[in-house]
Amino acid sequence: MKKLSDFLNEKQVEMANIVRILTYKENPSVLQQIDFENDAIFLNPIFLAYFNKAQTDTFFPENLLIELYQGYLKSDDFNYEGLLDKNKTAYIPNQGYFSENNSKPLTFIKDTNLEVISEEIPLYKNIVHIVTSGIQIQTENISLEKDLFKKNYNTLEKVVHFIKKNSEEFYNEIEKVLRTFIFFQINQEDRNGKSFSSINANGAIFLHVNGKNTFSEILSDVIFTSSSLLFTTLFHGDKEIFEKNIRTNISELITTEDPRNFYTLFLNLFCNTVSAFYLLDSLSNLEISTEEKEFLNLKIAFYLKKANSDFETFQSILEKNISTEVLEKSAKESTVFSIIKAFYVTNKNNSILSNYNFTNFHHRTSFGEFKYQNNYVKDTI
Repeated sequence: MKKLSDFLNEKQVEMANIVRILTYKENPSVLQQIDFENDAIFLNPIFLAYFNKAQTDTFFPENLLIELYQGYLKSDDFNYEGLLDKNKTAYIPNQGYFSENNSKPLTFIKDTNLEVISEEIPLYKNIVHIVTSGIQIQTENISLEKDLFKKNYNTLEKVVHFIKKNSEEFYNEIEKVLRTFIFFQINQEDRNGKSFSSINANGAIFLHVNGKNTFSEILSDVIFTSSSLLFTTLFHGDKEIFEKNIRTNISELITTEDPRNFYTLFLNLFCNTVSAFYLLDSLSNLEISTEEKEFLNLKIAFYLKKANSDFETFQSILEKNISTEVLEKSAKESTVFSIIKAFYVTNKNNSILSNYNFTNFHHRTSFGEFKYQNNYVKDTI
């Protein structure tokens, strides 16, 4: 039987081929100048960020695609005028950061292949704009300033090394799909930012920070967004899950007022369950302050409560709508669900839930609301 890693490998090839095709349609000559067989080139999230730029009205110069790909050419004579950010610095993939009188190398977390962006790259800022457009974040209030990198890089490196040591299997799966970390901040009083991964720049994790974040804040966000990245990679392009249209509202499958569709429910269930499990697993091995442990316990309770509710909803759908035959045929879905079920059984009766107030708690409850309801009002995300 195939393992999760087998499905991830197959999907990564598919994702690379998507970028190859999009590149060919726009500028086929580029493909003759680079190593066409090297999937790693096409899995750099900057290319999907480029091809999704049309989702906004933001202006980008012509020839941008050629300038991005030149980082994979055997040349050090770069043309980067179209790549310049507001500080007149250009990010060239696989090469570094360049300005008129200076250059600096890319930053990778020690002993990994994970890149951390240290400058404000317009294409990545545009992805934040795309993802936050639903909550009406103004572009001028989105910051990817290098100061965020300076304040949070060391903590992120510690987090990655901790996950790698403490949860090796989980880290190995993450490393198959994750390429890049980007720090960002929302500077808009009436809106809160949230860390995310997006199929629009698949392979990247965008970490929302308020100045300098704590180890616990970054750890919980990295685990949750990594789970989301694993899931979206696995099911990108799939029109059905368990032979159900992914856009089918769950209210069409069972009696419920829940407005989510089948895909969103499955995604939420996976991310909340995996996050609760690995954060619980991390607690006993962490040497952190009482305040940070309090924050992590609150996050675990939040994820676990949502996972419990979603698991019951999902099981109801399976029992009512999905036959045993379909379960057996749907190898990828069954593999993912078996992971969820194993983690759920481990966490289901955890006593941590009894320590918190879940009055009026539902799938739309935000972590900010949950913090406030439980009188946790410290200056955290």
